Amino acid sequence: MPKKTKIVNPKNISKPSDSYRWYFYRFRFNYNFDKSPKWWLDLFIIDRIFRVIIESKGINYQIKLWRFHRRAEKDKAGHQTTLLCYTTCRDSVVIDNIIKTIPSFKLLSDSNLLREYFVEEGGENIDGSGDGHWIKEIRQSWPHFIQGASKSILEMLKLINEGFYSPGDLDNILDIEEFYQKVNERFVHIWYSQGGHAFLHHLNALFGYEMTKVRQIIITSF
Repeated sequence: MPKKTKIVNPKNISKPSDSYRWYFYRFRFNYNFDKSPKWWLDLFIIDRIFRVIIESKGINYQIKLWRFHRRAEKDKAGHQTTLLCYTTCRDSVVIDNIIKTIPSFKLLSDSNLLREYFVEEGGENIDGSGDGHWIKEIRQSWPHFIQGASKSILEMLKLINEGFYSPGDLDNILDIEEFYQKVNERFVHIWYSQGGHAFLHHLNALFGYEMTKVRQIIITSF
């Protein structure tokens, strides 16, 4: 019998106000550490849930900045996908309520795949969603960069769907898994075959082709 998804109502959220801060809408999956993460789940959520929130902003709620975050580690959080929004407390509640009414959210929460959904409140500063070890110039400009990258991902998924596959209604989780596994295969192939030039090379060009430090781990034996 499928495990019941834990849907946590927002806790320790400030009283509704018009001041902006970061809010994290987190989806945690049932993740077997001995197996590879189900990466297609991230793309399904981005395409079918996060897209609704992003493309509807400006109607009943405002979002100044936003981005996606994906991760899978062998720890408490495990496999997790997050939508980060720089919005007001009042609008953060509206966004949370809309997420819970999206049909794809119900399909996912009724499956054995989603372990937990919850909302966390972050800091008031623009730089509150990045790495605190970065210098100010990076911390305060990076949210604009990563929003652009996230928007590009959203558009790429739309094009993959339109150009290669016909999703139909996708009203059950088995059809969703089959479809988004194919989407993920194409998505990964695009990154592998084109990402070096399309993304990394042109980003390097914006910095005048100067060198940058890259963390590298080398495992060897003697």
